[in-house]
Amino acid sequence: MRLRLPVVGGTDKMSAEVPVGAIRTYARLDSGRPLSFAGFAEAVRAGRTFVSSGALIDIKVDGHGQGDVIVIGANGGTVDVRVKAWAAQPIIDAIELIHDGRVIATAGDGTPTERLDLAERVTVTGSGWLAARATSSAHIHSAFSTSMGAHSSPVYLDVAGRRPFSEEDARVIGTIIDGARTWVETIAAVHSPDERTRLAEYFTSSRATLDELGNAGPAA
Repeated sequence: MRLRLPVVGGTDKMSAEVPVGAIRTYARLDSGRPLSFAGFAEAVRAGRTFVSSGALIDIKVDGHGQGDVIVIGANGGTVDVRVKAWAAQPIIDAIELIHDGRVIATAGDGTPTERLDLAERVTVTGSGWLAARATSSAHIHSAFSTSMGAHSSPVYLDVAGRRPFSEEDARVIGTIIDGARTWVETIAAVHSPDERTRLAEYFTSSRATLDELGNAGPAA
């Protein structure tokens, strides 16, 4: 079982103090596809996106882009990663390469600039993902102060079909599930006792699924 979630985001327009488009999602349409909502939605489902409140960002892994799956042999291997971020004004402080949630390489010294590039060769030993983000000390000042950053959707790494699994992440998710179930069982405002039972059973089954994944470990 694999869950591949594209990065998306948008402006929460709660008042005229928040500019529309302060946060936005860019999606790469298929070549020759006309600009339309259907094409945009298709690109989002495929994971060909990045979210930005400032810079534009792009990542290529062995020539593959966001949403693509790179198949690697059972013994793992290495991939060449290229990241670039650019903007119309000097707002980019740094770009970061992220492997399975951890920053493994950076470019930029914190000095605001219009463009940064990063090249890295990454050793891959297990299934997972690579993504990139741009950071900035510049802000959009409105009802909320929004940092002018950007984050790409992942490029996925499939090592011999083995399922990625992090025990550390699973412990955190398990704690959240257990807490949500306790909240439902004790203090949540619900329509009826039957509804409380139904919701609690949902969290119980979710925890059982998580435990099953943990017991199975990385698998095809």
